[in-house]
Amino acid sequence: MPTRTRRHPRPHDLRLTHEALERRTVFAVEAYQVSVLSGMTRYETNGTAFETQPFQAPTAPVIAADPVSAILASVTGTVTIPAYMSAGVYPFPGGRFTVKSGSDFGFGSPESPVWAIGFEDWFDYDYNDWCWIVEATPIDSGKDDCPTTCDTGVQPATGIPQVQAGVGAGQSLTYTFSSTPGGAPAAAPAATSSTASSSPFGNGWSAAGLPTLESIPQPPDAAEMMVVMFGTADQRVWQASGDSGSFTRARGLATADSFSVSGGQYRYRTASGTVFTFNGFDESIPEVNRGRVVAQADPSGNQTVYSFNADGSIARVTSLLAGQTTPVEIQDYVSLPATDPNAGKVGRIDVRRGDSTLVRSVSYAYYDGTSAFGTLGDLAGITVRDAAGTLLDAQAYRYTAGSQVLATFDTDAVRRATAAGIDLATATNTSVAPFATNVYGYDAQGRVVRRDVQGAGCSSCTGGIGTFTYAYATNPLAPAGSLDAWATKTTETRPDGTQRIVYSNARTQPMLEVIRTTDGGVTRKRTGIILDECKAKDRHNP
Repeated sequence: MPTRTRRHPRPHDLRLTHEALERRTVFAVEAYQVSVLSGMTRYETNGTAFETQPFQAPTAPVIAADPVSAILASVTGTVTIPAYMSAGVYPFPGGRFTVKSGSDFGFGSPESPVWAIGFEDWFDYDYNDWCWIVEATPIDSGKDDCPTTCDTGVQPATGIPQVQAGVGAGQSLTYTFSSTPGGAPAAAPAATSSTASSSPFGNGWSAAGLPTLESIPQPPDAAEMMVVMFGTADQRVWQASGDSGSFTRARGLATADSFSVSGGQYRYRTASGTVFTFNGFDESIPEVNRGRVVAQADPSGNQTVYSFNADGSIARVTSLLAGQTTPVEIQDYVSLPATDPNAGKVGRIDVRRGDSTLVRSVSYAYYDGTSAFGTLGDLAGITVRDAAGTLLDAQAYRYTAGSQVLATFDTDAVRRATAAGIDLATATNTSVAPFATNVYGYDAQGRVVRRDVQGAGCSSCTGGIGTFTYAYATNPLAPAGSLDAWATKTTETRPDGTQRIVYSNARTQPMLEVIRTTDGGVTRKRTGIILDECKAKDRHNP
């Protein structure tokens, strides 16, 4: 039996920091930067053991509930004992290892992020024979106030522009041109959906806030499965449990919500109390309207009711206060006629009070295929007028040949261009660029690599236009489809040289955000898969 002599390894200058950093998610997901600070160190044994595989940790942050879990999930290594009754090869994590506070081995204090992996080479199992010093620094603690907008101009994991259009209309639009070839999201579960495939607001544009319900094909003897889809990055799958109409979570995101079916309609309730009611899939329902939201109620009981035409186009949106049957607002949708090149798309929304008095009209214009600045079906502009016809607001858009947003013009930009004698319908891209709110540049894969923003730059040297650039990288070691490992890394360099770096998983869900200043300092880090109630309150419960 080997003799034991207590030996303390020499402390290293670890220069430890424990930053109090913001957090964007509202449920218990923590992230840690794990680093192995020392090699295998003899502690209180004279036995013989050696590393077969050196202990190491990944360079990317680790999502875990606590530092011990982060170390167990990320550090790998193998120890071999060549002799004695305990001879063998032992991989970490494993039965002869434990993770202790670094203070147990003379490193740091119990409150510091220093930990030790202890290894037992005999049979007393005090795990003090050998050790490795590991740092697990938390990179998020506390949480932020979940801002209502996190728009940074580009969707980090895909390089797709994030453009909002909400000019006082009843409908807020989001540009999500999902067919962009670069950085395509991971495949969604195989599903059948009858929701109209063409956007009623133009190529790549969709109305915000409405999820869809899809039925996942199952074998004849299998339980029914449904997926509530809030987008590619947020899919919540439910499986029927018995004949009671209730469902249990099969996979996906959010844990405190619920799903049920009654009277042929499906109801999805978020943890915050918002309830979405969906059409079922009965043959009596027009195919294009199956699985669509027909009502949304907030936690207070205020309702928004949706009705659709037989062709799947939206007909009316009605808003009612809790317990009331008389609407407080009505939005009537008028589709373009069959004679229009963009037949079926929304041409106008008339917003009325509950007594049908017209308040304002929002008109939508589309490219007809004859312009160099947009293809057939691209949204060209939005105008808002009051009941008397007075112009209240306007927006305009230009696109690449592939229907990717090239330039956007908000109300101020439209006014500046008009005052300068610029016709946004005919002027060249070069001529309109100085007036644009945003101008985007793309790489060969269709990802944004440059964004010029009005008002974000030096007024005396760049005309007030600030340039943001984007670079992309992938993680070759990320398991396919994994939600726990970063798959893409996007680096945004801002006009002042500050960098925003975002790591996202295979479902395009951001896992870590790092802000670096020009002097190399890290001023802020955020982490958390933006999936559940925080963003639900922003994105799904307007």
